[in-house]
Amino acid sequence: EAMFDVVGFRNNKEEDAAFLNTKLAELDKELFKISRKRKRAYEAACKINPAYAQGRKFRLSFLRSQRFDPKKTAAVIINHFDLKRKVFSNYPPEIQGREVKFTDMSAYAQELMESGLIQVSPSTDAAGRPVVFFAKPPAMYNAPYNAPESKLEQKQALWYFWTCRSRN
Repeated sequence: EAMFDVVGFRNNKEEDAAFLNTKLAELDKELFKISRKRKRAYEAACKINPAYAQGRKFRLSFLRSQRFDPKKTAAVIINHFDLKRKVFSNYPPEIQGREVKFTDMSAYAQELMESGLIQVSPSTDAAGRPVVFFAKPPAMYNAPYNAPESKLEQKQALWYFWTCRSRN
């Protein structure tokens, strides 16, 4: 535990099926406790595509990120869908019920991704984590790139990047 807090090394808990099933059941209970008003985006995603929003692999990725704390995980999942709804507010609602694809993004957001805005070092840090660099392309200093709609597209590019990284 202390090693994780200091340098990010994970505590390698055994993840047997019984442990995972117990944690998933506890997560479901925590999600149920959250008010309907607070989890509107999550429930919308569940209606659109329950296999995605309630999928075992999806939920386990969040549980692992929160070191199997079901209460924290429930809050993170709710925040995930709230943020996704805000960042992709100009998209059809179906996008809430699936992973965002590169082809979903606008030409500008795709250009940002291809411009080297975000780069990942081939080396990792001492804990084995990826080292990520953000490099603002010179064109982003121009007025059109600072327009509110451009800011939203920049957030969409970042969302796409981080969700892709988290799957790998």
